[in-house]
Amino acid sequence: MLRRFRIFSFGLLIGLLIVFLNPRLKNNFLEYVGYHDDNQRITKSIVLGIKENLILPKELKIKMLSVGLDSNSLFSVLDGGWVNRDKSIQQNLDSQVFVIDNIVDGDELSVKFIYEKITDKEKESCKIITIADFELNQGLSNRSFTSYFITILIYLLIMIPLFFIAKKYFLKIRNRKL
Repeated sequence: MLRRFRIFSFGLLIGLLIVFLNPRLKNNFLEYVGYHDDNQRITKSIVLGIKENLILPKELKIKMLSVGLDSNSLFSVLDGGWVNRDKSIQQNLDSQVFVIDNIVDGDELSVKFIYEKITDKEKESCKIITIADFELNQGLSNRSFTSYFITILIYLLIMIPLFFIAKKYFLKIRNRKL
């Protein structure tokens, strides 16, 4: 059994080397790892929606000028930002409000995006992103770590029993040899 485990480990090592040395496969692997992270999925869909259709109201532009922000710093919240679950609202699948938080220049920036999916008469869907509002909090405040907490909790729920099962199995093998 130990011989089989060594052969499996060797094959796993070769497979991981192939995946991580090939840049195209490495990017696929990293996307699969981040698949269940809601923050990445939501920010990617907002970025794709911004490329299709973006609405920036005049009131928001005036507020940005008064605070001293430009549109690039408003969009930089999407790079590594996290979804604030307390402020986000999901009315239905076609209209959702997401609040994305991130640290920009040492201050916390919260931007409210309205994500709307509209289907016209020809059954073609169009994504419309509206930036409704933003808040700039001076200094750092508490982050929304719920998705990270859930990921760590799932990892521990899987790994702790697996550790004890493997330990029991290896002790059983060792006792057989004695």
